[in-house]
Amino acid sequence: MSEHIQIGDVSPRIQYVADGGATAFIYPFPIFEAADLLVHLDDVLQTSGYTVSGAGETAGGLATLAAAPPDGTVVTLTRRVPEERTTDFQEGGAFRAVVINTELDRVVCMVQQLRDDLSRSVLRPATSTSAASLALPDPAAGRALKWNAAGDGLSNSDGDPDAAQTACAASVAAAAGHASAAQTAQAATEAALANTLAAFDSFDDRYLGAKTADPVTDNDGDPLVGGALYFNSTTGAMRLYTGSAWVAAYVSGEGYLDTDNALSELSSAAATARGNIGAAGAADLSEVADDVSDHETRIATLESASGALPSCSLVQSVAQAIPNGASATLTGWSEVADAPGWHDPSTNPERITVADAGVYLLTACSSIDTSNNGQIAIRLLLNGVIVAQFGGYSNGTAYGGSSVTAVLPLAAGDYVTAQAWQYIGTAYNTVAATTRLAVVRLS
Repeated sequence: MSEHIQIGDVSPRIQYVADGGATAFIYPFPIFEAADLLVHLDDVLQTSGYTVSGAGETAGGLATLAAAPPDGTVVTLTRRVPEERTTDFQEGGAFRAVVINTELDRVVCMVQQLRDDLSRSVLRPATSTSAASLALPDPAAGRALKWNAAGDGLSNSDGDPDAAQTACAASVAAAAGHASAAQTAQAATEAALANTLAAFDSFDDRYLGAKTADPVTDNDGDPLVGGALYFNSTTGAMRLYTGSAWVAAYVSGEGYLDTDNALSELSSAAATARGNIGAAGAADLSEVADDVSDHETRIATLESASGALPSCSLVQSVAQAIPNGASATLTGWSEVADAPGWHDPSTNPERITVADAGVYLLTACSSIDTSNNGQIAIRLLLNGVIVAQFGGYSNGTAYGGSSVTAVLPLAAGDYVTAQAWQYIGTAYNTVAATTRLAVVRLS
């Protein structure tokens, strides 16, 4: 010590929250020896791993840790001077001021330690007139402290207050549930009956059962609704009402070519194979010309026939390159019609995303700008998965194309895209004006 320390009115305890990098922490109170400083990391008293500097200095000093405590650790520095006499004055012996000052300083330090301890203790206020004991009973698991029946001391509760509160809350909730159950039971029964009748009527309006020919009214004699279905017992096929006409409800797996190179397997001499792609009258496949104008007519007819039915129709605004022997998702759409707002030109512009669940008609067509012979195909995808595809053949005309149509149930948020594929020998562009995608809600 350079001079005798001064014991001011200062708390013998300070806390810090570690930042994960600092290792030195100030203690702003004097200590006599390094052993007088206790270091806690959270609740753990440290017995090693740190050094103390500044013992005997009025302003205090530093506790320096060997390793920085983790971020968020509470660092507590406390002065703890032993409650003992370290000197004894002899009768008639020398009376040295420094010795008596040091002893008095140690006494003041002990008093400050007691004050700090008391500040964190349970005390009655100075104005209290009670003489009740504050002595704690022995701990008991799951019990709370309470004043005893006489009010003159503390005791443990008879039960677990947390369990009692939980049970009380459960009872309140159960009572509320029982009170409303009787009122809702009758309403639920009546609603269930009404829903059942409505569901049956709705189903009866949409599935008309077996008929020998296309019906002109539903089973109640009312006008047909778009999306209605019936089984034609004469042809053995399901039929779908689009809102203006009856059409085939689906195409069987045998009704289209389901592999990219299927056209290469068709023999020019096979009349059945030529018939399956609409070329029964051709002498060989070189005479098969894909009528792209027919694809455009299908789309235009669909848009006209849809009337008040929600629909979205897109056409390519610019030609798109399709690599040889590979498929490409068709993009660059511009809107021909989109009353329900299913197409977003900014977000996922290659998609048509429906807003409501229902039965939808999906159709797409594409043309390849080449006069060379080769294979072409168009695909419909629902949520990125192929649901329908059809192949065609470019036979040396100005360009060749193909189209595909499907009727499917869609959920709200489902999206439709189209892909084009070609195998003509090199990359070729689409014909933008005849590359289209449309979706119509039937019911």
